[in-house]
Amino acid sequence: MSTDDSDDLERVVMLQRLKEDAVDNYVAAHDDVPDSVVDAMNEGGVDEYELYVYEDVAVGIMDVRDLDEFEEVYGDDPDNQAWEERVGEFKRSGVDPDEMEMPVMERIWSLSAERE
Repeated sequence: MSTDDSDDLERVVMLQRLKEDAVDNYVAAHDDVPDSVVDAMNEGGVDEYELYVYEDVAVGIMDVRDLDEFEEVYGDDPDNQAWEERVGEFKRSGVDPDEMEMPVMERIWSLSAERE
């Protein structure tokens, strides 16, 4: 996350459950993320996106200026919809490729908030 704009960013955390027999395929698919996905992230105000996998759970962490703006930019591109359909084959739950809705988690505690 950039230090000068961090107050203007919202952190979005998404949980996706993978099919146990498809974890390796899901990880391998991310070796070649389409340019359209990267372009939409840049155009949609994403400062950083990280993806973590543990067993059959994938967690995405995104720092973005405005989630609604990003979803609009990202969801309007047919190439991105095709990407979500492709990786959706490896998931039990997660981003809905038909609606392009993201399963955003609710933050319930923060160390920095405790310091205030």
